[in-house]
Amino acid sequence: MLGKLSDEAHIRFARVNPNPNSDLTERALALLAEDEKQRYHRFHFAADRRSFLLAHALLRICLSQYADVAPAQWRFVRTKHGRPEIAPEQNPRDLRFSLSHAREAVACLVTRGCDCGVDIEAAERVAEPLRLAERFFAATEVATLRGLHGKQQVDHFIRLWTLKEAYVKARGLGLALPLSQYGFELGQPEALSAKPGPEFDDARGRCQFLLLRPFPDQVLAAALRGERAQQMQILAPVEEFDWRAALAPPPN
Repeated sequence: MLGKLSDEAHIRFARVNPNPNSDLTERALALLAEDEKQRYHRFHFAADRRSFLLAHALLRICLSQYADVAPAQWRFVRTKHGRPEIAPEQNPRDLRFSLSHAREAVACLVTRGCDCGVDIEAAERVAEPLRLAERFFAATEVATLRGLHGKQQVDHFIRLWTLKEAYVKARGLGLALPLSQYGFELGQPEALSAKPGPEFDDARGRCQFLLLRPFPDQVLAAALRGERAQQMQILAPVEEFDWRAALAPPPN
């Protein structure tokens, strides 16, 4: 799956081990920049520290599969809206990425020359989905949720939420883009298909979306945006990222 990224976008994902190996944790932490280490130590809960650490280590390891830069050497900058990007001097191939971390799982998405966004969420961890939707979602999305109940309503809400989060990241506008200004229409839960709804105001033909379940209890959404977005293939591995292999010490 890994390679030149000419017409592909690559997803990687992994579980967050609640009881991590201390050696692997130290090796992952050694990959982070000083500001990332400071953010890591500011998390109050150990579960949040673990997911932050693994997400940022995952990103660095994955980026190094596309460029001659060691994982610990990557440098990042932020746009005026806060989106992280690779420092220009390290990015002649126009690599772009998105990162997501929940307490149970992490994910990253890497593309070339195409804006992207990824979000991963626990599939059933939400209270009062309809109330949240009425506050944040597009009118057609709220209407659909009103016709669902129980687990179906929660499942539909989570898929919409991850799609919206992924699209916000692909746009790179952060909270400047209200979630109610664009909507999605979903297929059946087992299909995990998605398409823009009538409120969607982005340029026609400039976006592609994907929903999948990397784990039974997690939903992942990916979004691509740009002139080539609909011609690209979004690829995800069958198995999760192998931390033990990736962080193994070099042979003597």
